[in-house]
Amino acid sequence: MRTARWIFIISQILVFSALFLSNAHAAEQKPVKLVYTTFFPTSDKQAQLGDAWAKEIEKRTNGKVKIRYIPGG
Repeated sequence: MRTARWIFIISQILVFSALFLSNAHAAEQKPVKLVYTTFFPTSDKQAQLGDAWAKEIEKRTNGKVKIRYIPGG
């Protein structure tokens, strides 16, 4: 009985470790896409800063976060 239990435990450890190790290389993640809207028209300084901010976020995250900026007006 004890031998059967140890065989069962060892086989379970091997199965679970094989499952976890086979998934070690995760697929490349898709970029996060966000939408940022404001009521300021495109000619306003706030809208220009919002657009620059969205571009800076994309640059600093190496394209992992993309912000679609939609000004008002």
